Amino acid sequence: MNSDNSSRIQRNDFRAKTNYPFWFRKLDIESAKSIESPWHHCYTLDLSAGGALISTDLEDLAPGDHIEFELIIPGGPVFGIAKIVRTIEEERERQLGLMFVSMAAKDKDRIAQVVLSDGLEKRNNEFS
Repeated sequence: MNSDNSSRIQRNDFRAKTNYPFWFRKLDIESAKSIESPWHHCYTLDLSAGGALISTDLEDLAPGDHIEFELIIPGGPVFGIAKIVRTIEEERERQLGLMFVSMAAKDKDRIAQVVLSDGLEKRNNEFS
């Protein structure tokens, strides 16, 4: 089942398939506090400066929920807040589409550089 709000979301950033470590936990956005929940670990499936697609087995997250996250990319970790904008239910996995809503501008720039580099490297490998 696909809970998709992407028809209302315009993607402006270059996106590449990636596999970076991603730690997250649910955030109570009204109080700006972490809900007493543990950190969960997964990997990105794709990434852009504006958001990510991750795979998780958690079922208590839905579009509209917010998470705080730590993304590990070359050059060091990136910390921020993301909003879940869509879910994709696959037979053996659940994917969450995330839109980054708060992070340092320099970290957004770093993500854009990493994604562009990854995308160009993969494209060059296809033509080699």
